[in-house]
Amino acid sequence: QLLISYRDGQGYQEELAALSAAINNDETITYQWVVEELGPDNDTVRDISVQGDQVVATLGLGAADGQWGSPILRSYNAETGIPEWEISIGTEDQTLISGVSHSPDGSIFVTGLTRESIGDQAYAGASDAWIAKVQRNGEQIWFRNFSNELEDGLSSLSVDSDGNAYMSGTLSRYGYLSGTGFYYSDYAYLGGNVTYEGASFTGNWMSATRKVNPEGDILWTKVDGSFNSGGGLSFMDGNTRLLKSAYTFAPVNGQSMVPGRDNGSGANVNDYLISYTPSGDVEWTRMRPGISAITANKSTHEIFLALYDSSGQEIEKLSPSGESLWKKSIASRASKIIIDNSGNINIFSMESVTSISHLVWDSQGDLLLDEFYETNGEGSASDIEIDPN
Repeated sequence: QLLISYRDGQGYQEELAALSAAINNDETITYQWVVEELGPDNDTVRDISVQGDQVVATLGLGAADGQWGSPILRSYNAETGIPEWEISIGTEDQTLISGVSHSPDGSIFVTGLTRESIGDQAYAGASDAWIAKVQRNGEQIWFRNFSNELEDGLSSLSVDSDGNAYMSGTLSRYGYLSGTGFYYSDYAYLGGNVTYEGASFTGNWMSATRKVNPEGDILWTKVDGSFNSGGGLSFMDGNTRLLKSAYTFAPVNGQSMVPGRDNGSGANVNDYLISYTPSGDVEWTRMRPGISAITANKSTHEIFLALYDSSGQEIEKLSPSGESLWKKSIASRASKIIIDNSGNINIFSMESVTSISHLVWDSQGDLLLDEFYETNGEGSASDIEIDPN
């Protein structure tokens, strides 16, 4: 079963679609169910997580451009698409709900940003990152706000097999100007040296990762390099390591920049890949022009990256120590890489839900499948999750 969240091309309602695994003879995929018009116009589905018969989506109901909307977490039955429950965290346009991931025990981690106090967690200024844990039925277990004077930005959430959560995003030395609206043009430079939770940096913003245990305690915070990096993708390779990627304008961990991509102002931008141990130590760092997806084989610990730059797109295989083993060219930028139970590499490209490109290679890089499926949807995808079975 393939589950996709996307924005309808005919309006601004978001839809959460599940597509059947069976491919028709005419190479089309038909919807098993579609949840349409999740709420008012200009809705946003930011992330989805699937475990067994449950699909959980983070929603910004009524979210327009530059606004956060109502912070909603909603659960659906994976077989029927019928909503089961929903909860709100915070208030409209004051709290953003972004990432969601199931824990191995069936509970659910949720992350976001806030500009208000929630429960007994005080708001410290700028945008505070937060993480919450809820039971499978939606009952909240705990809520934790990372109150600080920095501007927080979240971009990924991963959970290991022990139920620890890893939050990756951006810490910024830019402060929010009260009463002016939630727009980056309203931010003012604060200056000064930055040290937070034992991590420090000298640039204006840095990509950072926090590890949080199942009880909500911070185990460590790490920043990547020391100057101007941000965003991030992450993949937890069992309990072995965290694979983390983000963009940078400068070398990271002693690794030189490679020819990358232009940021529109003539500056060279790279993406980098870091392997963190569970204790937060850096094993190695690799620089790449651009990275759009990360995964690893949890048995062999080999790594697979979806790369892109101005000349095209590739899939790269790395050894567990980060050495390049092979690269293969692909026609469009990959949205997701899945290692199935046979150890084959499934690459999905979904820049629009009107079509899905599906490539399958074995671990040696031999092509097993090259299919292009038409769907009956319109719009652009925001997230995709696949049952590896």
